[in-house]
Amino acid sequence: MVKRVDFWDSRAESYAKSPIRDEETYQEKLEVTHGYFNFDSQVFEFGCGTGTGTTAMNHAPFIGKIVATDISPKMIEIAKQKAKDAGIDNVEFQCATLENFFRRQMLPSMWSWLTIYCT
Repeated sequence: MVKRVDFWDSRAESYAKSPIRDEETYQEKLEVTHGYFNFDSQVFEFGCGTGTGTTAMNHAPFIGKIVATDISPKMIEIAKQKAKDAGIDNVEFQCATLENFFRRQMLPSMWSWLTIYCT
């Protein structure tokens, strides 16, 4: 695990500056997924990265609460600053593995770049 954390920590700054590669497809995905959520929704995103194109940041205006995790402390640090700069206060960023997160809590919905799970 340490090697993966070190890998993503070492790339956090450059990753934060990277544009979304396929903006059109990403916007289509956001439009579709908006239909699954409302202001009462509580959602979990894993692998949120730095907030560049993070689903949590884009869905925040439409959802009650979002918990977004990543294994990289540097990625989380950047994501928190981006949320603060954008005035987003309903996203809680946590440094955690997926396994460790679910040992602590469970939310009724979760997503990743390619996965949406709703209960």
